Amino acid sequence: MSIRLRSGFKDKDSRTEASRTNLKTRWSRLFESCRRILDGDNSAIEAKCSKHRNLKDHAILKPGNSNHEKAGLLCERCLDINFIHRLNSDEEPYSWWYEAHGSNSPSPQQYVEYLSKNAFNLGRYSDIQFGNECPGCRMLKSLISSCICDREEELFLISAWAIERVEWGIDIARQSRPGPERPTWSPGEDSEVRYAKLLHVARKFVSSQQYWTFAHEAYEALAIVGQTPNAAAFGGRKVEKNVDFNQLTGWINLCIKSHPDTCPLIYVPELESIRLIDVEKRKVIRYIPKAEYLCLSYVWGDVRQRNQGLGALPSRLPATIEDAITVVRSLQKRYLWVDSVCIEQEDSTHKISQINLMGLIYRCAWVTIVALSGDSANAGLGRINSRHPSNPQEACYIGDICLVTLMPTLDQQISESQWAKRAWTLQEGQISPRCLYFTPQQVYFECISGQCSESVQDCETPPHRWMNTRRLITRYNSSAQRLQAPGVFGTGSFSGGGTGSILALYEEHIREYMGRKLTYESDTINAISGLLQQLQEKGLGRFDGGFFWGLPVDYLPFALMWYESDNSHKRNGMPTWSWAHREGPLARIVVSPKDPPLGPNFHTYLYHHSFPRTMTFESRCFINFQRVDNGNFKTIYADDPTNDSSFNQNSWGNPDRIKNLGYTMASLRPEKHTLPFLDPGKLLFVEGLVFRPLLSQIISSFELDDKAPSEEHVFKFSVRESRCWLTCYTREISEYVLTTYKQPVSQPLYLLILHREFQDYFWYYDLLLLNCEANVSTRLGPLKLCVPTHTRMDVFKAFRPAWATLAIA
Repeated sequence: MSIRLRSGFKDKDSRTEASRTNLKTRWSRLFESCRRILDGDNSAIEAKCSKHRNLKDHAILKPGNSNHEKAGLLCERCLDINFIHRLNSDEEPYSWWYEAHGSNSPSPQQYVEYLSKNAFNLGRYSDIQFGNECPGCRMLKSLISSCICDREEELFLISAWAIERVEWGIDIARQSRPGPERPTWSPGEDSEVRYAKLLHVARKFVSSQQYWTFAHEAYEALAIVGQTPNAAAFGGRKVEKNVDFNQLTGWINLCIKSHPDTCPLIYVPELESIRLIDVEKRKVIRYIPKAEYLCLSYVWGDVRQRNQGLGALPSRLPATIEDAITVVRSLQKRYLWVDSVCIEQEDSTHKISQINLMGLIYRCAWVTIVALSGDSANAGLGRINSRHPSNPQEACYIGDICLVTLMPTLDQQISESQWAKRAWTLQEGQISPRCLYFTPQQVYFECISGQCSESVQDCETPPHRWMNTRRLITRYNSSAQRLQAPGVFGTGSFSGGGTGSILALYEEHIREYMGRKLTYESDTINAISGLLQQLQEKGLGRFDGGFFWGLPVDYLPFALMWYESDNSHKRNGMPTWSWAHREGPLARIVVSPKDPPLGPNFHTYLYHHSFPRTMTFESRCFINFQRVDNGNFKTIYADDPTNDSSFNQNSWGNPDRIKNLGYTMASLRPEKHTLPFLDPGKLLFVEGLVFRPLLSQIISSFELDDKAPSEEHVFKFSVRESRCWLTCYTREISEYVLTTYKQPVSQPLYLLILHREFQDYFWYYDLLLLNCEANVSTRLGPLKLCVPTHTRMDVFKAFRPAWATLAIA
């Protein structure tokens, strides 16, 4: 038996005292092993070979094809880690161990026990050192350098299923594990897929709090390259220096062939009014019917782009557009659509018509090229532009086995990009059925049903060929992803179920959009109109009424209950009743109603259940909305309340009727208002019930409820010995209400009733606080009034209700 001395020391004179001690220890172990062999005791050698049974001579490294695949010998720590054994072992991955706890999250102590049993302790972050000649250390350094943690934290190396890094929401089956324990997914009796494992770094705080990292959360991971056709799915893959466009074409064609339901390649006649770039002739042409074209989604930045009409292109365009032209040619296609080139920026008529078609333009594209790196049109595409710095993949051989880093996930790349911070790119990414994302590390492909990348062996796996259902998309934050469908190999629909689900999807779209930046405030609705149009078309009847200034018409009473967060501010020129009036994050987009029968109107309905007693619930709206359409009034939402006896105006003892900017076009003359605009298309006309309480006359004390949630301001007060609650959702609204209450001369609050519901012993009113001027009203914000059942009519009368005809600007 030959025994190889594994030492990384080059120069005897440069060794430290610690290194000499380490070398003496190695020699001592070697002499002890030799003595045992001479004595006939092979147990020590057998134990060592058993530990590394997956590799006959794991310390010999083969040089790779690139500079970052240098040969070298593993250090003592990397030998103890035994990368190959951990990646091929049947140890339970963290996700399965976590799932075994069911709905109960594991305790910190249980997590520590798992780490001590299944993970390799790398030590404290501040103490970890890496050998210059050890390839294992180079791989570890790539994993650890991407961690964001405190210097005193302990780091561990743990295993996970590689597919969890791509589809972190998937529930991998535990059955049919041939040989080494592997999860499988089998759509039929004769089909079976084995999945590869990966290694990534997890953290453990020194304090009493613990933190664990799932595979999709780790910024970097390590996997074995699948080198045979029957290798485990989702193993590693070497990323070559130049982009393999045949591979990219294969991804796209596989999607078009395998996903006809979710990712169809469609043509609509409306496209015949658009223009395209002919990359062969370098000129802008009119659309050729049924031509396959690509779209470009990128960040304009501060680049001034010239107005372009039909005809020849200039000799040089911004780098990102030039690189996109190169990609189109390399994919053996001819036509490209770019907004700044194919839309005449100085022709307002052409610009508006093309903006209205942007949803269709991206939806019908063969694929959309996404420039995920850079902050302007001059940045270029990663791995295409030679001036764009690239970040190479780490790789090394241990024997005949190649290990590679998988590099950041697509979700991580998107979340860190400027592309994900711009408002226009939201709908461009969401509407496109297929996207190619170019980054300095690698190219990613994502369609509605699957995801591929250069560093992961995924495209040719059977699941990608079988799949024709929606998956979790990573084009923005995770909460919206879960609403699309249960997973890459699950079944699901766009609607996700009932009214609550589809409204939640709408809410997530708007919430994400409001966190992004716009250059021009006038584009607030334009930049999301395509995405709203798609919701209307695919909402299974939930949005048949469409959207009016971004609000779903069929749910207007609930959509008007939006309110802003503390760090948002007003936009000029937008209607106050729409969320488009605010710039910045919103705290709430819509109040989700209980699921009524389909249709634009909500009617009274009751249900009973026992938990722990029978409870009655009633929900209804009693309000009409109109808008101006081509000079005429059009009813967009109507719910007739006349069949409700409680709205008999004679019983209130108050025959008043408020008329504020009546339903005549003559009232819309600019000289009759005090606002900076009076565009009839921005007015929301309302016929409904308004409370007009004089707070100082009917309330003796107005107390702030200290037990209310910190983000809400809840006032407790009594009306004729009846205890009530008034919830203000923003500090601005609570201050307005308090100021009105404290005024020496009573001023009424104008509270439009949007929705009423009865639950057990209380009535709840969703209210909209208005500032009613002589000719027009403006929205201030939402409130909720809670009234006990037995005194509801007393409070109702004290709040001075009146039917009102209003125009809200």
